[in-house]
Amino acid sequence: MSDSNGKNSLIGEFLLSLARAPESVQEDIIIYGLKKFMIQENELIQPYPMLKHMLEILKKNAEKS
Repeated sequence: MSDSNGKNSLIGEFLLSLARAPESVQEDIIIYGLKKFMIQENELIQPYPMLKHMLEILKKNAEKS
């Protein structure tokens, strides 16, 4: 998982720390990312079934509010 520029190890370390974080922190980070990606939803979210599903849930919750 190492790369000469350190990029892969940095991403790996982030994912490990995210996996160890409390569920509420994990959810907040994922929701923040989804909201930022919505600008380019077709390229960044739609190709990935789980992200697409999470965005659908996020949109339904927004409609209820």
